[in-house]
Amino acid sequence: IESGSGSCIKVMEALGMGRVCLATPFAVRGVLPDGIRLGNGIVIYHTTSEIIQGIQLISDEVVRSKYQHEGQQYINQHYSQNVVDVEIQQTLDNQIASQQSSST
Repeated sequence: IESGSGSCIKVMEALGMGRVCLATPFAVRGVLPDGIRLGNGIVIYHTTSEIIQGIQLISDEVVRSKYQHEGQQYINQHYSQNVVDVEIQQTLDNQIASQQSSST
């Protein structure tokens, strides 16, 4: 993915399904903290030689299995429905508390 807008839902869905992602930095914007190049089920590449290295890396079944598991864990820890529900509830609670304190 070299262009587009919005969230990186394709990458998140793939990781959640246990797929390793070879991706450009643009493709994972917002999914991983800046500066991460490897891990959590993702291999980020900038050049053709880096994508070749990434393909060779995940060709190893043990490495690929490790990355698949890491990717699923990462999505579950950061983007699962439970995590989203907690964040929404916290935001709502903060808004309610802020409105109550400003009205007193």
